[in-house]
Amino acid sequence: GTKFSDSMITTLKDHRIAAIDVGSTLLKSGAGDVIAGWKDSLQYFTASFLPGITNWEFLKHLHRLQHLDVKLNSSFDEQIRSWWNLNDLESLNISKTEVNDATVAQILSNMNSLRVFDVSKTNVGDAGLVPFLQRQRLEHTEQGGRSIRFEELYVQYTQVGIEVAKSVKGCSALKIFKVTGSPGFGDR
Repeated sequence: GTKFSDSMITTLKDHRIAAIDVGSTLLKSGAGDVIAGWKDSLQYFTASFLPGITNWEFLKHLHRLQHLDVKLNSSFDEQIRSWWNLNDLESLNISKTEVNDATVAQILSNMNSLRVFDVSKTNVGDAGLVPFLQRQRLEHTEQGGRSIRFEELYVQYTQVGIEVAKSVKGCSALKIFKVTGSPGFGDR
């Protein structure tokens, strides 16, 4: 990682940051207060592999966030379900984290603008994704065939299977569907 630390991010606290990539840095949980201060400006946030951050609660303040990448972080699943409210995200990458079906189902239950979702290399299976995918198909039908924006789903090396495959059939806007290494897509 780089030597970018909490003291360095503090120097940016009075700026209106719209996009920042702090992945693989030395940030710790104290940086969350500074990041939460960008609640009216931050739209793109990459925070992959930040082992020093153990408290992710600051994310709940980032209401303008459109793109969030928190891949490769641990202790994420147990926190995310208790405060998740980033319903206007367009892109979410929680790959290589400890999320499970219950967490993913809860996260997706209120997602209205999601276009890109990556849960690769997690323990997620059909139960976490099918309700969201079925809702996409239902909304598409109810809106007179208007194209739903959900376009990309990455589920490589997960536990997804035939039920997800059946559900994506109705997602007409889906352009990218990656399932490499998912055992549920074997010979059927």
